[in-house]
Amino acid sequence: MDTLMFIAHLNNTQFTAPPPAPQPSRSTMQPAVSELVMTLSWVATFIMVLVVIYQYFHPQRISQEQGSKSTLPMPLPIGAADLFRTEQYSDIYLTCGKRAWNLHKSIICPQSVVFTQMCERSSPKVSFVSSTSSTNPMLTNLRKAQKLFINLLDDEINVVAAMVYYLYHGEYDVAAFTSEYLSTMELHVKLYFLACKYSVDFLPLVASSKLRKSMKLFWNTDGFAKAVAEIYARTGRNHHLRKMAVSYTAVNAPRLFAPVSTHAKFNHMARSTPEFAADVTAALASSEFDDVEAEIVDWTVSDGRPS
Repeated sequence: MDTLMFIAHLNNTQFTAPPPAPQPSRSTMQPAVSELVMTLSWVATFIMVLVVIYQYFHPQRISQEQGSKSTLPMPLPIGAADLFRTEQYSDIYLTCGKRAWNLHKSIICPQSVVFTQMCERSSPKVSFVSSTSSTNPMLTNLRKAQKLFINLLDDEINVVAAMVYYLYHGEYDVAAFTSEYLSTMELHVKLYFLACKYSVDFLPLVASSKLRKSMKLFWNTDGFAKAVAEIYARTGRNHHLRKMAVSYTAVNAPRLFAPVSTHAKFNHMARSTPEFAADVTAALASSEFDDVEAEIVDWTVSDGRPS
């Protein structure tokens, strides 16, 4: 009975919906949306700035802009060494003194910016006919080749010969290019500077590495004194070849500068090269020569000159 009366009461009751929640007006929403958009814009700008900074200072980009290359030389084309021994397909006629070489742009230009520039500026001047040409005039004309003529007037023949050999072999044999007038260490030093002069890839590093080994083994020969004199005549302060020479001199100073020394040429060189003597004295005083087996300081030949 009570349940029926309660239901009847509900039927006679009028229900009213709750008042709607107040809606934000357009004028109150606009500043909040604008603030959110501005915040997102600043965040996006900040992220873009970070990306630009990362790309700008990324090591790979820096190395590319500096023109640095892999620490390992690119392999030479197959058959490069064979071309060195023949005139076949040659398109450059290189001379130095009384020596001449028939070279190939495809071999030397990828390894030297300077030779590339020479080839781009030069025009063919030497007409060459192979010794195997037929007596037939038509065949002879077909086998004629116009070659670029390059004459290295100011360079030493043996050092140029070692550089040319390296361009085709990726290495050079000391015994083939030294003489009584050019010691092993002198060859390494002069080849280093010649490679810097012509921007030959990796040859300065190869030559300086060979020089380090020679100095370690043959510091007590006259060639060491000649090499040091050459280095100090052609480099400035803090050059890594100077540091190398000073290190091996300082570590062997008791024997090189002994009162009764058998190294007369070395002592004469030291007296006539004040900068070298001062550097050795400073090294002995500061013991900077302790780690003579340290890695060779990085070098750069990006502009064709030794650093």
